[in-house]
Amino acid sequence: MRVLVTGGTSLIGGAVAQRLAERGDSVTLFQRRPSEYGLDERLGDITDAAAITAAAAGADAVVHLAARVAVTGPWSAFEAANIEGTRKVIAAARAGGVRRLVYVSSPSVTHAGRSLVGAAASPADPAAARGHYARSKAVAEQM
Repeated sequence: MRVLVTGGTSLIGGAVAQRLAERGDSVTLFQRRPSEYGLDERLGDITDAAAITAAAAGADAVVHLAARVAVTGPWSAFEAANIEGTRKVIAAARAGGVRRLVYVSSPSVTHAGRSLVGAAASPADPAAARGHYARSKAVAEQM
């Protein structure tokens, strides 16, 4: 299977890419800076629709992990990377005939400041999410 992994230099993205390669998949990484994994790489920004579309061409699956992850920063930066970036990944996958898209979210999309131990999973709620990161991931999860 040919798999595009966005956000390949992140801790989780790198682990996913390596695991896919170990099981025999053909893995292409899409990220802003080079990695040391020895896999095919496409460098670019998640907000660049043309770069994402080119990277997704020929892929059977996309694992989307790229995101702006920070505690602080302007809403516009989270919106651009986490919402609009995800929208562009979805569009590129559709345009390229990708059969599977895996979106990696965050437990923070349901965390409203109280313990979730033993709680059933609940859907992402942008209105209840705390902070720009969680809110932007909740919006993207709904897409």
